[in-house]
Amino acid sequence: MVWRERILKILQTCDINGNLLIFIRNFLTNRSFNVKINDQLLSSHTLVNGLSQGSVISVTLIPSSHKRHMSKSS
Repeated sequence: MVWRERILKILQTCDINGNLLIFIRNFLTNRSFNVKINDQLLSSHTLVNGLSQGSVISVTLIPSSHKRHMSKSS
């Protein structure tokens, strides 16, 4: 599982801030999902941690969450 706060801290250490960081923070918060079994759609649940599947930004954020230290480019 990917921890949202860890991703945000890593991005900040890489000097990613301002509107981009706000966009990513907004993307990671207030997410929900539904489960469908056969033809029955179950109630909506809030995604407490982790990333939504099927999004380009999620695929981009996953590798950054697994790195302990991301070096800054000079």
